[in-house]
Amino acid sequence: MEMKPVNLSELIPNEIKVKCTFVQSALGTKPNKEEILREYITSLAPNGGEDEVEAMTPEDIDQGVEQGTTVFARDKDGRPIFWDYMIRGFFKAAQGALNRVPKYKMSAHKRVVDTNVFIKERQIPVIVPADAEIGICERPIRVQTPQGERVAIARSEEIPAGSYIEFTIQIMDKGLRDKIPLWLSYGQFNGLGQWRNAGHGKFTWECVSDNMTADAGSSTDAAANTAKPKTKRGRKAKGEAPAASVDADGAAEDSAED
Repeated sequence: MEMKPVNLSELIPNEIKVKCTFVQSALGTKPNKEEILREYITSLAPNGGEDEVEAMTPEDIDQGVEQGTTVFARDKDGRPIFWDYMIRGFFKAAQGALNRVPKYKMSAHKRVVDTNVFIKERQIPVIVPADAEIGICERPIRVQTPQGERVAIARSEEIPAGSYIEFTIQIMDKGLRDKIPLWLSYGQFNGLGQWRNAGHGKFTWECVSDNMTADAGSSTDAAANTAKPKTKRGRKAKGEAPAASVDADGAAEDSAED
């Protein structure tokens, strides 16, 4: 058998492109000084994370905002961006919240998202309305210190409501299709970026395109096709020849009757 790459459609049977529009302003999450960011990233991934660091521009670092301000990463065109892993992290958080509702519960949801749900675009640019500008949000925060509770000021870059992002969700298991609308709709309550508990980063969404391979299967479909139907077995008539094979459920019922 010849070794060659597998067709992408066989690995990813479903691609859903969506548009998310922020109904509340969203705040940046990235430390503004390169040294702080580099130290943090390398502490988590000593051999990786360089693409996030390289996405920072001199304007990000020195454009008149203080060291403590959190900002958005920028693409090569200077547009603020979200990274793909931020969307996947949001999906995991959404399913974690939905697990409190019995009918939406999913076991090992973090592993499922990590191994079966992907975002096609590495960088997801934020499209800001032409009549709006990116600003700065300042708010007081309470912090616990060895000297007791203190109040500090937090500053974050702020993209205005009405801005939007578009990205493509890739699903390996078609059985997860029904989860995507649930996860995205959770963004109306708890969205993206910083200070989400104050309502920042909330968004609505709409489907731009939905491409699904006709013969795409799922683990759920496979289980349904391979499972044997359970048949209620009654007592055999006297003199009737025994069946050639008996399934496990049938055998258990016969034993109980005898």
